[in-house]
Amino acid sequence: MAEALVEQLASPFKPETFKNEHNERVHNLIAQKAKGKEIIAAEEPKHETVGSLAEALERSLAGGKPAGRAHKPARRAEPSRAAPKRRAAAR
Repeated sequence: MAEALVEQLASPFKPETFKNEHNERVHNLIAQKAKGKEIIAAEEPKHETVGSLAEALERSLAGGKPAGRAHKPARRAEPSRAAPKRRAAAR
């Protein structure tokens, strides 16, 4: 069934339908530089140095909240209180 779905959705690859945004940005920067404009590089985002993977996971799970405050566990759904099914009468 999965193979049939893939075959049905498959189509020939058409590279012209894709846009290379990186090349466009580079060409625009080159054109600006050629016109004499000053190019200012964007600052790289600062990455926080983490001591260990476990420490990073704990911070991520904490969601920025103080370490002493834990989340309340989610409530479980109560079982259905539907009437019990009746057995078929013996013949």
